Amino acid sequence: MAGARLILDFLTRRRTYSYGSDRSQRADLYVPGHIAGEPRVRVERVVAQAGVCDLADAYRRWGGGAVRALMGGSPEELPERYAAGDPMRLLPLSMPALLVHGTLDETVSVKLSRRYERAARAAGSQVELVEVPGEAGRHRAHIDPRGAAWAEVTRRLPAPGSFEASPRPSARPRSGLSSNK
Repeated sequence: MAGARLILDFLTRRRTYSYGSDRSQRADLYVPGHIAGEPRVRVERVVAQAGVCDLADAYRRWGGGAVRALMGGSPEELPERYAAGDPMRLLPLSMPALLVHGTLDETVSVKLSRRYERAARAAGSQVELVEVPGEAGRHRAHIDPRGAAWAEVTRRLPAPGSFEASPRPSARPRSGLSSNK
């Protein structure tokens, strides 16, 4: 998983957005607000596409698989690692999050993002889940910058020179993401 890690920070004036896709986003939902010491950059929003937002549930669904490789074992074997690194256990978030997930993703089930969204809201986090339907919602379709998943992300980024995002209507938003603090 470490080799597949992809993080892009969108710097727009004084605002930083952290992005991750499928396996790499686990760190994006983890890093902001959970590393010791004062941050050098304050992350304003997090974007996760096809996110593995619940490592313990993904471990159970996949019989270990990629989560075992990342964490070194099961949640029962290594509870301290899951307590420190599973986004589901690190709620509430200290900034808004946008989850973009395909409904036909056969690798990372959209159910992980739905479950995370419910838990994050219950914990008081600002979170929006946008589900991408049809072929555009298959696994890996989100990495195409011309695709529907990226269109959902760019709709929610602030325009150059502005301070706040201006979300435009999307194909299938499940909830609203406030641009206010």
